[in-house]
Amino acid sequence: MGARIRTNVTLALRDVMDARRLVKLHMAWLLMAMAMACLGATELSAAEPVGVLVVEQGMVKVRRDNVEQVYRASSQKIPVYVGDELQSAKNTRAKVSLRNNTDSVNLYSSTFFRVDNVQPARSNFVLSIGKALFVAARRLSQEVFEVRTPTATIGVKGTEFVVGTDGAEKTVLLTVTGTVGLATLGLPGGEVLVGRDRASFVNRGKPPTPPIEVTPQLRDAIKGEDGLKSMIDLEAQVPPPPQGSGEKKKEEETVEQPQGKEEPPALTDTVNSIQDIQQDVTNAQTPAASSTTSQLQINISR
Repeated sequence: MGARIRTNVTLALRDVMDARRLVKLHMAWLLMAMAMACLGATELSAAEPVGVLVVEQGMVKVRRDNVEQVYRASSQKIPVYVGDELQSAKNTRAKVSLRNNTDSVNLYSSTFFRVDNVQPARSNFVLSIGKALFVAARRLSQEVFEVRTPTATIGVKGTEFVVGTDGAEKTVLLTVTGTVGLATLGLPGGEVLVGRDRASFVNRGKPPTPPIEVTPQLRDAIKGEDGLKSMIDLEAQVPPPPQGSGEKKKEEETVEQPQGKEEPPALTDTVNSIQDIQQDVTNAQTPAASSTTSQLQINISR
């Protein structure tokens, strides 16, 4: 009788120990699953879209991770991610809505645009050729919204403005509302504040021109125009340099420009012409969205 009792107790103890092992194993698997879920959530968060693209007219080619897709005009909302390169065809209008629809970028024809960073405290974009209308929500003093072209940098705290660039030598800024800071890329200091209904130019390696007034009628015409002609024509209204700044002084200023400060060739030397951009996009064969691994006519590297 006593032996049987001892046997039963031993078996009971074994069952308890087995149960404890099962609990520990279950907890270990649970912790591992939670860790993997957290890791997956982090990776998903890093890959979340920062906006949506709607092609209102024409075609836009989106390049992401060396894969290209061409989208034609429709009501489809196309996710936009950091690092995406957007290239518009001729006769195209498209809109990128960012930051919960408080920021937006309207792309005109024959434009190459890249999303470098979109965060609550800092947003950075590259406009390497073409024209775009930016609308940025008001920001705190430490927050940054910056657009870079091959010749200039544009910084705002909350405003609406149009930027145009020929992709090599010239950038034009027209402020619609608010105030925008314009500076020459690679040239320290010399930022010019461009207020409402004012325009300023940056020619490669030279400081921004003094802002000139733009009539509301001309401002609206520039916003509605597809190309850069009206913006470029504004430069004729820029007043000449002050008296006494002769050719000798200009030559000295040219010599004194810091060497090696120009934008890397990735933003400029690979820009051939707006016609090349149009031809590259028009060659797409897919009626709605097509994938290819061919290289862009414009290759922008960070």
